[in-house]
Amino acid sequence: MSTMHRNCSLTLNWYEPLRLLRTKPYDYSLLSKQGLGPLSTVTLACPNFLNELTFRRGAIGMWLQSLNNGCSPDGAPAPDVALEGLSSLAARLEGLFRAIAAAAGASGTDSTVKPAAAAAGCITATAALTMGFMHSEWNSALSRKPQRYLRLDCLPQELAMVYSAYGAALRHSALQHYSQGLLLGAVDTAGGAVSSGGDESGGGDQQSAAAAAGLQAALTRAVAGLRRAAGVYGYLADEVLPALREVMAAAAAAAASRDWPLELLPAAALCMKHLSLAEAQALVAAMAELKGMSPGTQRALHAGCVLLFRDAAVAAQELAAAAPLGLPLSDRLLVRFLPAATALHAARSQLCFAREQQAVMEMGQAEAACEEGLRLLVSAAGCLDKRLDPALWLELIQAEQATCSALHSAVHRDRLAITFQPLPKQPPDALANPAIRVVPDVFQPEVVFPPAPPASAGNKGGCAIM
Repeated sequence: MSTMHRNCSLTLNWYEPLRLLRTKPYDYSLLSKQGLGPLSTVTLACPNFLNELTFRRGAIGMWLQSLNNGCSPDGAPAPDVALEGLSSLAARLEGLFRAIAAAAGASGTDSTVKPAAAAAGCITATAALTMGFMHSEWNSALSRKPQRYLRLDCLPQELAMVYSAYGAALRHSALQHYSQGLLLGAVDTAGGAVSSGGDESGGGDQQSAAAAAGLQAALTRAVAGLRRAAGVYGYLADEVLPALREVMAAAAAAAASRDWPLELLPAAALCMKHLSLAEAQALVAAMAELKGMSPGTQRALHAGCVLLFRDAAVAAQELAAAAPLGLPLSDRLLVRFLPAATALHAARSQLCFAREQQAVMEMGQAEAACEEGLRLLVSAAGCLDKRLDPALWLELIQAEQATCSALHSAVHRDRLAITFQPLPKQPPDALANPAIRVVPDVFQPEVVFPPAPPASAGNKGGCAIM
């Protein structure tokens, strides 16, 4: 636990999906002033509903802008009011586009009884009905050009961007909660050590135990938040974005050099889903160390991290291939962060394997595992750009290198002085039999429908109040 407290980080934390995300103000009441048929039938009947949407969206936009302007990567977690605001905005957008699709007679829109995941036909129908009527603007935080704003064209695209922001906020908040838990634990442990001094009453031990309990609670909360984020991204990747693919392809063919945020591609949501799960798995491995579980158990958990990070890297490669030429994928994600995080947890798996072999006096295997771990850590450090990447990333890798070097020296000395075992020709496979202990928290979207339009316009009197 001392290593965790010293670094105040358990894995490489990448905050850009939320910290760089921005949107310009947009007035949803514009939907009631244009369009014909089902679009006007619904939007004209609910001006207050559209005004409420505009207000909620404006508040979220201002919060995102404040993150970009004045919040450092190690800032405070997303406040609950922001998470609630994003969830509420998404629920009302879900209700609005389902009401529009229902007014048009699209199949799969009877959601008043079962407000579950939207059917692909409903999303596609609403995208076609509202194509060209939406003019909201978002940037792409996953791209190399986050300063560039891109215009959306239909209501489901807007919904997808709101869900993407919601998933990013959940992930960001979870990472920040555990980072603050580590920092508070480090302060409590240091304070306990100072206060106990020469006192044998056990006050310092009690304070350290309380700090460990608080840290475990923070890690548990963070794992739940990351699983929730993975569920939101999974809903995007499985339900929303695939249904938009054909409509977006047709719109792109009609308008030359038309770009949308990378967050609207299914591979982006899939990458963020696997990344959130990998980070949750890393925290589970940290809890295993905190609880004093065996090195074999910790090795299997870190091996599971490697698999999940590799899945995220595969999805990132697909995203890079699908990205338009004018909006390439972020180098920090594809070239530096994912390879470094994968190598870091592969090295931790080797370190746990070395401890496992040291316990049974297999010093040759233990030394080979340490050497492979050190090689992986050098590779992880080589992926980073000292000028552009957070200094904490390199500090974390260097701390792992110091731990691995100390173990390597110990097992090397024992191998030469006690066991006389030869080094194996091949490094050990520390990634065998991985254990993945996290799954997405299945996301069931809430739906808040706008007021129903009047049954018949002919029933109205001439009085405006009536």
